[in-house]
Amino acid sequence: MVDTHLVVTGALYFFGSVSGLAVAIPIGLTLIGFDGNCLLYNDVVWETNTTFTMTFGANGICHFACYMPLAGCALYGCGMTVYYMYAIWVEYRRGSSIGSQMWVMPWILLNSLVAVLIFACGILIAIGLANLCSSLLAGEHKGSHIDTCMGFEGNINFGSTYNSARFYTHYMVAMVCCFVSCLTWATLAGLAFLRLRRNQIERAGTGVPTECATSINDYMRFANEPAF
Repeated sequence: MVDTHLVVTGALYFFGSVSGLAVAIPIGLTLIGFDGNCLLYNDVVWETNTTFTMTFGANGICHFACYMPLAGCALYGCGMTVYYMYAIWVEYRRGSSIGSQMWVMPWILLNSLVAVLIFACGILIAIGLANLCSSLLAGEHKGSHIDTCMGFEGNINFGSTYNSARFYTHYMVAMVCCFVSCLTWATLAGLAFLRLRRNQIERAGTGVPTECATSINDYMRFANEPAF
């Protein structure tokens, strides 16, 4: 019988890996579409109802939003998925639980760190996207007829070298996936802590001095002796 805790944890690591890709890919596509420039936290100055000048935001923000989920979620999650698949296979072959023999504390710390970083990533995207949309929608004061941020996708010329198709959709997908991924990694940190508590309880249940546990009778006699 395979430990359900192992199976659920392994499945969540796989989902955490996929969620990291779901954040990194849309951000990367937008970077490619705008020749490596970051649209988040930009500055737009409208000149007429159809033309404006734009100063791009710091590329480091988009690079963090792209590479952190790729390395911290996708690659780390993939490695842990393989690790847990192997643990499940070993447990199935042995027919006994090995969960108590696996490392726990490093995964509590790492999973908590990933959850915090991916949450920060989501906040950066959310604020940056709000800034982008408010800058673009300010064109209404100049007579622009586009009244939604999504309306700018493919409908306005950002420059001959840029592809504006789906930029808003990409950022929205990345933002939502950031918060879903954060929840996933926080759950993984909680499961690792639960495993730690289970291990402590199991060890406490067998924590009888060796000289008093040479047989079941000795154990029972030790348990029934009055405390000093």
